[in-house]
Amino acid sequence: MISVTRVNHTADIGLQITASNLEELFKAAAVELFRLICTADDALMEKEEHTLSVEGNDLEELLVNWLSELNFLFQTEQILVAEIAALVINGTLLHAKFSADRFNPQRHTIHTDIKAVTYHELYVRPTQIGWEAQVIFDV
Repeated sequence: MISVTRVNHTADIGLQITASNLEELFKAAAVELFRLICTADDALMEKEEHTLSVEGNDLEELLVNWLSELNFLFQTEQILVAEIAALVINGTLLHAKFSADRFNPQRHTIHTDIKAVTYHELYVRPTQIGWEAQVIFDV
């Protein structure tokens, strides 16, 4: 089970995410990043296949690097993640395969411009029923 709550923060926006395992937590964080960027009713057509690998010194840095790379892909190549087909975390290394659409102003509406993924109030931790994380975005 995945749960996501938006966190209001001065000049920023954040997410609190819970999931049954670490991989689902990181998938949910990516999906929610793109829900913040593009309105939820936008049609993503899953045209292109991509792979991405990131690493960090710990799970918090891994989450920041993962979301930062996805945001960078949107900012530089207009890539909108449609579906994450596979995501594997091995220690502090993440490998993902995902399908994506390219931003098209005739089909998509940008809702939020994410400037950066921050370390402010960031955490990734196990719970009794799975994992939880909080991440704040500079908008």
